[in-house]
Amino acid sequence: GRSGHGGVVNGAAAGLGARSSASASAAKAKECSDRLFSELYCGDISVQDLVDKMRTFSQAQSGAEPLVYAHLVQSLLAKQDHFAMLPDCELDVTAIFLGQLLRFDLIPASKLKDAVRCVISALRQDKNSSLFRFGRLAVQQFEPRLQEF
Repeated sequence: GRSGHGGVVNGAAAGLGARSSASASAAKAKECSDRLFSELYCGDISVQDLVDKMRTFSQAQSGAEPLVYAHLVQSLLAKQDHFAMLPDCELDVTAIFLGQLLRFDLIPASKLKDAVRCVISALRQDKNSSLFRFGRLAVQQFEPRLQEF
């Protein structure tokens, strides 16, 4: 994959910690999160690279990274009602990303039920639908942990 934009995102995320205003930090975290999603869907960053960033961001104790991480997860789960409207390619990338987050335990406990419910709901759709494919792709990603759910 192309990795030319990773430094820009990391630099933007690192610079967030210097902001004194919580609302400015939250807005900047949203901007960085949205940029990461855009890069994911454009192919500028791979799912694995974004999962690696999420792992790093989730372990950060301060600064912008925890805010970006929280916003990415919240935004992903908030969009689930619109998944059916995504083009197949973006839906597949979303399924793989969500499944990888579940596989590597990168969904906060407070959001875990929503994430699993999203996948189960997709698996209840018509077997020929794009949402069913989404659910199947997501499950394939976290299959090693399936018994835990």
